[in-house]
Amino acid sequence: MYSFNDKGGKSITLRPEFTAAIVRLLIEKKLQTPIKLFSTGPAFRYERPQKGRQRQFHQINFEVFGVEDSKADVELISLAQHLLTEFGINKNVKLEINSLGDSETITKYREALILYFTKYQNDLSEDSKN
Repeated sequence: MYSFNDKGGKSITLRPEFTAAIVRLLIEKKLQTPIKLFSTGPAFRYERPQKGRQRQFHQINFEVFGVEDSKADVELISLAQHLLTEFGINKNVKLEINSLGDSETITKYREALILYFTKYQNDLSEDSKN
């Protein structure tokens, strides 16, 4: 986080991202769900600047709360694709989606992982064993 003391000694932290503040707003104002929210503006990171990564950047943020249906994911992905097209920056964009699927698929995946790693159990760290 980008934190510093102002001239009066008060600790200041610049916004690192939007989601935490939006969740706090949702809870404190007791907003009803489902709800869709949008925000945009500057955000800041303290890490050493790298090529293409400055300390200040602009973020466009979309949030959907209270919807468990995957249609909300499709809506957000479609919206992002539309915006990239509108901004003219969709030429070399490749979307890769990773999903474990529904609860039945997740259970099968977990079982397959356990079966696979059982033979390597002695080589795993304590954290990995749990």
